[in-house]
Amino acid sequence: NDHPLLLRKIREQGVGVDLVSAGELKKALEAGFLPKDIVFSGVGKTRSEISEALKAGIAQINVESPAELRRIEQIANDLGVEAHVAFRLNPEVNPVTHPYITTGFRENKFGMDSSFFDELHGILSESKRLNLVGVTAHIGSQLRDLSASIEAVEKSLQTFEKWRSKGFDVQTLDIGGGIGIDYSSLDTTSEFE
Repeated sequence: NDHPLLLRKIREQGVGVDLVSAGELKKALEAGFLPKDIVFSGVGKTRSEISEALKAGIAQINVESPAELRRIEQIANDLGVEAHVAFRLNPEVNPVTHPYITTGFRENKFGMDSSFFDELHGILSESKRLNLVGVTAHIGSQLRDLSASIEAVEKSLQTFEKWRSKGFDVQTLDIGGGIGIDYSSLDTTSEFE
């Protein structure tokens, strides 16, 4: 959805942008999206991409690992800016979907489970440039059973509250996953109605 006309129409509806590259950031800014309406997600962000996001002053960068958090902090220090970050939680739930599009298990490369809490807390506590603003999770696509989504929300809420109890002013809780469509059934009723 990165055609300039389409982006402008989306912006006019008051929708924000979740992007995964510096190219997408450039297109979003050119389409008139405000930095406060932009979230940078995705694995493998380059130093250059992080730098561009911080210079633009976007709402948040979703962090995939302690190493990425340290990289963001170093770049923010170099630029003399504050970095608004959200931690991508890996809630360790079984989304019952195709194994190639599952992102909520420990074996998946996405996000951090609860074992990272102390390390992340240590980094945040020592930093003058990092501002934890949220918790995010995405468990996969083509989800046709909502029980895993409910479990992911419950675990994410626990993590959100844990950060708040430690004195961090986290504001956003972003739970993702793609609801699947049953193309194999002739039944026109939806289990989600």
